Amino acid sequence: MKTITVPLGERSYDIEIAPSLIDNLASASWLNEYAEVAILTNEVVAPLYAKPLADQLQQNGRKVLLFAEPAGEQYKSAEWLQRAWDALAEFGMTRRGVIIAIGGGVVGDWAGFVAATWMRGVAFIQIPTTLLAMVDSSVGGKTGINHP
Repeated sequence: MKTITVPLGERSYDIEIAPSLIDNLASASWLNEYAEVAILTNEVVAPLYAKPLADQLQQNGRKVLLFAEPAGEQYKSAEWLQRAWDALAEFGMTRRGVIIAIGGGVVGDWAGFVAATWMRGVAFIQIPTTLLAMVDSSVGGKTGINHP
């Protein structure tokens, strides 16, 4: 595994690069610092990566929410932001939780915006599943939703 640290003082973060990192995420000891885990994804990626991770986390005794939006740029919207907030509220997500985005650029932008705006910001982990998301939207903190 290769780790690259983005040096931003107190806001520094690591980028980890290795094949199949997601396969070992459920047993990562650093996840213990989070009370809740919310996985945000889309309906295409959910059965491939998000559902298996959610199942593993739950088997390890974690409180997990799996929330999937439809796939497509048009779902990076205020409506789906609100739906995610509603799901987080129903789930009982606190400031001690973490949001994990699994997917391409649309998912990363949308889920990052959800994380930034939920309770004035919660921890956020991005797991990009497309090459474009790996080199663009997952690095640098770009988040957002579309508006006419």
